[in-house]
Amino acid sequence: TAKGNVLGQMPNTDHAVVFQLFDEAELLCEKSSNPIGHACAIGCRGRHLRRLGRFAEALACQLAEMAIWEPMNAPNHLAACLLEQSATHYAMGNMSEARQCLDSANALREHLGAQRQDDLDKVAKAILGEQVVIPQAQALPGAYDSPAKAMEAEEQLRNAIANDSQANRAPSATTWRHLLELGNLLLVTGRPSEAAVQLDEALILARKILGIHPNTSANLNLLAQARIELGEFEDAKKLLDEALNLDGKSGSKWSRERGQTLTFLGLLMVRQGRLAESEKYYRQALQILEMILPAEHEALSIPLSGLGCVLDDLGKKEESERLHRRALANDLRAFGPDHPRLATRNHNLGCLLQSMDRLGEARECFIKSLEIDRKAQGTGSREVVGDLARIAELSVSMDDFQDAAKRIGDAVQLLHGSESSEKDLCFKLFYLCGKIHRELSPGEGHSLVRSALGCAQAAFANDSSETGQMLRRM
Repeated sequence: TAKGNVLGQMPNTDHAVVFQLFDEAELLCEKSSNPIGHACAIGCRGRHLRRLGRFAEALACQLAEMAIWEPMNAPNHLAACLLEQSATHYAMGNMSEARQCLDSANALREHLGAQRQDDLDKVAKAILGEQVVIPQAQALPGAYDSPAKAMEAEEQLRNAIANDSQANRAPSATTWRHLLELGNLLLVTGRPSEAAVQLDEALILARKILGIHPNTSANLNLLAQARIELGEFEDAKKLLDEALNLDGKSGSKWSRERGQTLTFLGLLMVRQGRLAESEKYYRQALQILEMILPAEHEALSIPLSGLGCVLDDLGKKEESERLHRRALANDLRAFGPDHPRLATRNHNLGCLLQSMDRLGEARECFIKSLEIDRKAQGTGSREVVGDLARIAELSVSMDDFQDAAKRIGDAVQLLHGSESSEKDLCFKLFYLCGKIHRELSPGEGHSLVRSALGCAQAAFANDSSETGQMLRRM
């Protein structure tokens, strides 16, 4: 037990070895009917699990230790157990439970003639020591409800980082957490270059302060995602390999972090066109996550959707549809119908259904995406224009020319008011006009073509390609 306790506090420890030592200690105590030694071994295991951020398992150990002390009429040890539980609840953010455990410990301490300890912060931090700066691994937002909320969150995080710096204190895991959250925000709002800068800084702190810890793996995964978005595939692969190695050292071969790492490896393979390898990684990720999470958990949605897209490209349409619908149902249950993640799920399902020539169902999916994107991304966002273009394309294929004309007109109007140059969307809309203008009245067709052409000419104004020259001649 003592050896495991010391090894567990050393950097770069193989935590699987630590747990083997605790296993051996508990087995010896059971064979020799040594309840005191057994309680100590379980208690040290709980403290080590807490150090790794595995709080639920730590609490289970502390309760098991307490169950050994209770029939032995050992109030001093029971009080110590309750203080440990209080600190674990504190680390999890369960302040009500932490306070209850502290009050129960104080009742025992008063009975023993010891002084009360009423300052929860002081007690918890004294027990946790450096562990208090290791926050529990928490789910980071995969999207924000609106651009305004994202801007507000970004401002708060930048202010928090500035305050951390001005406080002239040594870098802590609090600073690490702020950098990680800012990097995640920049990622989900489409700024991978800025995200990589923040996540690089966070990783330096994670390696220094957290060491072998699930949060370090989470940091590596997010930075890898930024590298993938930037097309820096070799760097991304190195980061993901490091995360897998870290999970192995911590004994977390069936963890959410490992599932996330395998999910990003699946994404990396997709971006490199290696679909068979991508399918393998996505399936491994799901195998882990489905073992440790309920079947309807929202954390399964990303690998489900990713695997669905890969299977679509591989021609495995029926399984792809089942996975896409399951991902959609999970996110709908977790986030409600208007969350931005539902726009992505409907978009992916719509693409599959379009490839299966189920055009009406596909169009309904893109209409749902459009409704969500208008609320979440803003009426003039690229996502909204893209949805309108997709719906118009489907309406053309369904010979619903009036609907197509309306969607094209709405999209062109939004692009005219946009400051960014969206060449691909502008040209696609102009191309769709060419397919339907003869199906409209002469005035309506002429107006629509002129508007779409003007939009495309503006987008290609400084483009010397053959397409740009052709549009300027029209």
